[in-house]
Amino acid sequence: MLVQLRRMIAGALIFFGMGNGCESSRIGPTGILVATVGSIPFSDSGWLVSDDGSAEKQVLTPSNGKSYPYAFGRSMAGPFLVVIHQAVGTSTKDALWNMSVNFTNPNLLLGCDSTFRSQGGGTFDPANKQIAFVGTTASQSNYAVWVCDIESGKVQQISFPKGDQTWDNYPTWTPDGKNVLYLRVSQQPGARTLVSNLWATPLGSGGVSAMVSSAPIAAFCVSSDGGSIAVLTTDGLDLFSWPNFVLQRSLVSWQTLSGFTYNGGGMAFAADPARIIIPFSQGQTTHIVSVDVTTGTVSDLRQLPGRATSIAWLSK
Repeated sequence: MLVQLRRMIAGALIFFGMGNGCESSRIGPTGILVATVGSIPFSDSGWLVSDDGSAEKQVLTPSNGKSYPYAFGRSMAGPFLVVIHQAVGTSTKDALWNMSVNFTNPNLLLGCDSTFRSQGGGTFDPANKQIAFVGTTASQSNYAVWVCDIESGKVQQISFPKGDQTWDNYPTWTPDGKNVLYLRVSQQPGARTLVSNLWATPLGSGGVSAMVSSAPIAAFCVSSDGGSIAVLTTDGLDLFSWPNFVLQRSLVSWQTLSGFTYNGGGMAFAADPARIIIPFSQGQTTHIVSVDVTTGTVSDLRQLPGRATSIAWLSK
């Protein structure tokens, strides 16, 4: 089935959902990292939200000619991968930077940046020694997935979208570091309808990229033990086993989720208790929504200004 998609930075699929609000408190020892895109140029920001949604803190603040449309981390202690969007002469450039605790000391990932006309979202491998990210070179028209060794700067392309109307996005490592999962988005020439599928590339064994499921998938995330994948589809939010991708159970239907729009940003698998954290939109506001994996309970944790472009769960 085809899914209606809006081509924003990520080429994000559109769906619908619901929500409410919270009061404020402190952040930690775990939290949620969110990047949002504003309605005017250079207004992209990074936010830390407490795991229960009771508090927020802006940790990446845009300035004249510089903003932050993407942020990723695994731990509150860092490190963090951040896309910095900045003016360069009469044009703009998006590049991945490495930041330490408290989102300070930004450093370019030397060797991992030199090949690319533009870089998008990226994630560390479980050991924080490699990154998987999307990028375009001077000879490419759309994003492909690349892997770079942080120490050596060696870069390898691992996904190969074909044609101008196909691109890859949201690369995610499996916890064992053996696979990179990502979404492949395609648009038929002259059509406004797009389809997005989940793909996987096995690493280190000469494996070939393959589609995981032919069903359209808007967003996905992997559990910390690597045994489950949550996916957002035209039916709602479902939980599948990995690596055989067999349905474990349906968590929430779209009949339950009514009133919001999913405009991209991905999803995150949170722990203690196990929850799926999803950014939904309502106008120019992002609602950080939690779905309990055991009970299917939906909670609207927090509202942030702008449209979410990335989300990550930060452990202790």
